[in-house]
Amino acid sequence: MKGCRAQVLILAALCVFLAPLCIRAQAQDVQPQAKKGSVQITLEDTDAADAAFRLYRTGDVFIENDLLNCTPVPEFQNNGMPFDDLRADGLAEHLNAFAAWRNVPIYARKHSSGESIRFESLPMGMYLAVPEGSSAEKAIAFVFTIPSKDAKGEWIYDLQVYPKNPDTARTCLQVEKQWAGSENSRPEQIEVWLMKNGVRFDTAFLSAQTHWTHTWDDLQQGAVWTAAEVNVPKGYTVQYVTQPNQMTIINSGIENQEIFLQTGQLKWPIPILLAAGIGFLFAGCFNLKRSR
Repeated sequence: MKGCRAQVLILAALCVFLAPLCIRAQAQDVQPQAKKGSVQITLEDTDAADAAFRLYRTGDVFIENDLLNCTPVPEFQNNGMPFDDLRADGLAEHLNAFAAWRNVPIYARKHSSGESIRFESLPMGMYLAVPEGSSAEKAIAFVFTIPSKDAKGEWIYDLQVYPKNPDTARTCLQVEKQWAGSENSRPEQIEVWLMKNGVRFDTAFLSAQTHWTHTWDDLQQGAVWTAAEVNVPKGYTVQYVTQPNQMTIINSGIENQEIFLQTGQLKWPIPILLAAGIGFLFAGCFNLKRSR
C-alpha cells in the first residue's frame, strides 16, 4: 500500500500544479474579444478639408498574463516582419508597401471634418494607419493596438494619437541589402518599392549584379520618400535601419519557416493530460492491489 499512497501524493501534487493552468486556459477562451474601441488622430498644421487616413487591420490580439500578444491576420501573413516590436524601425512603411503589393482591402477610410479624424467601433486588434491627401506630407504612418496601455499601465480601448512629422527634406535615397544566414537559401534578387507619400512610385531589383544596392536621385523635395522590401524570401525576416539618405535592409535567416512571434502555448491538452494522468495512477493502484 505504500506504493499506492506515494502515487496518490504524486497525483495530488500534480493537480495542484496543473489546476491554475487549466483555469488560465479557460479564462483565455472567454476573453471579451467582442469588446471594441476607437482611435482619434489629431493632426497639426494640416488642411482639414483634405486630410484623411486609411486603416488596415493587420493582426489579432489577446491579453495573457497582462501582456498583449499579437499574430497576423491571414492577409498579412508571411509579410516577413515579426510583430513582436511595434516600434521597430520601418514597420509601418513595410506593412503599407506589403498591403499595396498584396492588394489587401482597406479596412476603413475617413476624411477629416475638423482638426482630428476619429475611427470608432474598432474590434480588438493591431492596426496600420496611413495618412492620405494633405496629411501624407504632414504625418507618418503608424501602428497601434486596441487595447493599449496608458502611462499608468492600464488597458485602454479609446486612444488619442498625435502622429509624428515626417522627413520631407530627403532628395535622394540609397538602399543596401545585407544578408545574415545561409548563402544557399538566398534568392537571386529582391524587389524593393520606392514609396512617395505612402504610394508606390518606382521599383528596384537588387541582386549580386547590382552589388545589392540601388540609389534614387533627384527626388522631389517636400514629399515623403520611403522604401520597403515587398517579397521577403521564405525563411528570412527583414529589418530596416534608416538614416537621412540611406536605408539598410537586413534579411536574417531563421531555422524554422514560421517567422512570426508565437504568442502563448496550446492550452487545450492540459485538462486531457491531467485526466489521463489520474486514470493511469488509479489503474496502477488497482493493479498493485490485485498483485497482492
